[in-house]
Amino acid sequence: PWFIITTLFTGILYLIGNKYIYSQYILLSSIITFFIFLKDNSHTNYFSEIQLARIFPFILVVEAIFGIMQFIQTGQPMQVKGHFDNTIGFTSSLSFSIPFLLYLTKHDTKIFKKYAHFMLGIICIALFLACSRSVLVTSFIIILLYQHLHSSWNQHNTITRLAYYLLFIGIAFVVYQLKQDSANGRLLIWSIALSMIWEHPWGYGIGGVAREYMNYQAKFLSHVQDPYWLNLSDNIHCVFNEYLSIGIELGIGFMLLALGIFGYIIKRILIEKDEEKKLNLLLLFTILSTSLFSYPLHYPVSWVVIGYSVCQLLPTSQWTYSLKFIFVMRYSIILLLLLFPLYLRRELQHQKQWFCTAQEVLSENKQVIFNIYPQLYSRLKNYPMFLYNYGAELHYAKEPELSNKILYRYLEKVADYDAWILIGCNYCKKSDFKKSLLAFQKAATMCPGRLYPLYKQMLIFEKIKEKEKAVKTARMIIDKKVKIINQETSKIKQAAKSYLDINMYNSF
Repeated sequence: PWFIITTLFTGILYLIGNKYIYSQYILLSSIITFFIFLKDNSHTNYFSEIQLARIFPFILVVEAIFGIMQFIQTGQPMQVKGHFDNTIGFTSSLSFSIPFLLYLTKHDTKIFKKYAHFMLGIICIALFLACSRSVLVTSFIIILLYQHLHSSWNQHNTITRLAYYLLFIGIAFVVYQLKQDSANGRLLIWSIALSMIWEHPWGYGIGGVAREYMNYQAKFLSHVQDPYWLNLSDNIHCVFNEYLSIGIELGIGFMLLALGIFGYIIKRILIEKDEEKKLNLLLLFTILSTSLFSYPLHYPVSWVVIGYSVCQLLPTSQWTYSLKFIFVMRYSIILLLLLFPLYLRRELQHQKQWFCTAQEVLSENKQVIFNIYPQLYSRLKNYPMFLYNYGAELHYAKEPELSNKILYRYLEKVADYDAWILIGCNYCKKSDFKKSLLAFQKAATMCPGRLYPLYKQMLIFEKIKEKEKAVKTARMIIDKKVKIINQETSKIKQAAKSYLDINMYNSF
């Protein structure tokens, strides 16, 4: 029955995916289906929990050492990301080893207990160097929770309990102060996300965060006057909270269901007596806790861990073996599982061809934009990042009309500041200054802290001889406080100042 439910759920999500066929929900459901399929069709356990607890963390420790070497080479926490594209993918993956290693420290032989403590030390060092606050807090909670589960809380005196509470509050305060602007920026994002859910409690559909969030950010910030909060805005495509993402895309009902599952997992952890089940519950808690502050479900390793844990926790219904239609269904799914690698191979070939084509463009072979990209478009037009890449390449190849055609299709899937900037520049090349100003204004409302859209507007006003508007925009650029002062922002401010100085001189 569980297999049938998850299979049907996967199919339903696929149908309502609105061309977002690679959505994390669909992949998550597919992974769970796959693991339950393996469980129902296997008669022996190849690995016991304790064997898996020895092997799986070792793989992640190798990744942790790779991350530590990155910090030694660069000295920058942002570069500590292992083989992932982001520190959150790196750190959230490492955090999955903590429940396994804690399990070993209590239930394995003496030598493996030492092995577990050593591995745990390496993992914690890597997590600390990567400075991912959400994962650090989650890891600390898991360690504290595990210790609590294996010692009687009632045996601790009042001072010890108070020390635990103060330690947790202190860590939360330090984490907030460590990157206060980043933390406030996240609070701003959550405020906007909540307003989206309030306006459309039934959800925006799969892909709704990428498709709608930046538009709502522009609308939300139009009512904000404080420059501090305006400067915290950025071009983002996720809301750094998986529960809010579910609320935006699938509706408030599914969001509350996800939060309810989180609460249920916490309750089960506190009352569960079976150590192996407790391990799987802690693995789920790792993901669900990190999901409060980040986006671990964007990484396949999280889906695999969820699929494995859910499979281990769900009961196996042996009576289903006697039903013929279940028998037929099982072998139908076997056929699908055999066909899936063939489909995946084709998709990976398209991705590889896209990568190679993009590399040729970087090596100044511009002809592939007109020869290869149109062929790839028919196969990859449902990939938002391909559309953006194609539109950007056409922009640099001086094909503004075709570039905008592709970029507008990209905007149907992703509301994006950078795309509006490119569209504005393309209209400039066509001397369509009215549409160009509108595009740059759209970008400016999405990220009010950015100077570049105002700078481009100033240049257009100067070109079309609207001096008063150009001067007004130049003053806005000079008066605007920027979050990060770098070479680009300094040049823009200097250009605005020079323009004002020239016009003041000419007025005399």
